[in-house]
Amino acid sequence: MAMNAAVLKAAIVAALQAEFGTDYDDIADDHQLPGFDQTTFWTRYWGACATAIVTHITNNAKCNGLDSGTHTHDNVGIV
Repeated sequence: MAMNAAVLKAAIVAALQAEFGTDYDDIADDHQLPGFDQTTFWTRYWGACATAIVTHITNNAKCNGLDSGTHTHDNVGIV
């Protein structure tokens, strides 16, 4: 599969859903949010996003180049 923004978006959404699951369901209806802190939230959020993006690129991005040893064109995966 080629790189695709819609597929990447779906991968990011799925990664965030997997990371947070139901952590924020039925939380107390106040402004304190006991047991939650912003640093942990952003670390988990961007960690899940970064993993999804790098995985998508690694699995789907290809470059086309000339192999200097055999002089052939090859689609090479990104690692």
